[in-house]
Amino acid sequence: MYWFDYEDRSRNRELLDYAISSIVLSFVFSYSYMIHSRLDLMPAVIIAVISSFTLHELAHRSIARANGIYARYRAWYIGLLLALLITIATQGEFAFAAPGAVVTYTTWYSPEVEASIAQAGPLTNIIMGLVCLALSLLTQGIANQYLRIVGGINALIALFNLLPIPPLDGYKVFRVRIVRWAISFSLSLVLWMIYKFL
Repeated sequence: MYWFDYEDRSRNRELLDYAISSIVLSFVFSYSYMIHSRLDLMPAVIIAVISSFTLHELAHRSIARANGIYARYRAWYIGLLLALLITIATQGEFAFAAPGAVVTYTTWYSPEVEASIAQAGPLTNIIMGLVCLALSLLTQGIANQYLRIVGGINALIALFNLLPIPPLDGYKVFRVRIVRWAISFSLSLVLWMIYKFL
């Protein structure tokens, strides 16, 4: 009985953390569109943020659980506050995205498994970015703009998370399999540059 109560509270806390993180990230990435009166593109930003962030974290959690590791998403409220302050201070020119992370609970440790869990999130964003890029080549107008926004945010999230700096995902992959990290990081960098400059 007590275990089920704990599970319910833990699940509710995870959903609350997801919701708060999604709201803050949506504001952060759509702020520049708001102040430049591009309200027509704000739905694309919100779709991009919620899908890229949620899929990223769910990928982490899915790989962890596939390896028999208990995992839950936890928001980092200091990071969310910093994101808001930096966004407002820079008028949306710089988006800082460190909303939280999937926390794992296990009695054993494997660097290989940790690297696989870490890489799952950015790889999901890279795949999303590539799919949006391919579809954007087949569309025009508002659909093209939406796809480029969704793909661009996915590319940015992948690139940021693959930086080899602790505690980011990139560091966990870099210290175990540098070749795997280099390929993922290079792909995310090229993808981000395509969205940024083309």
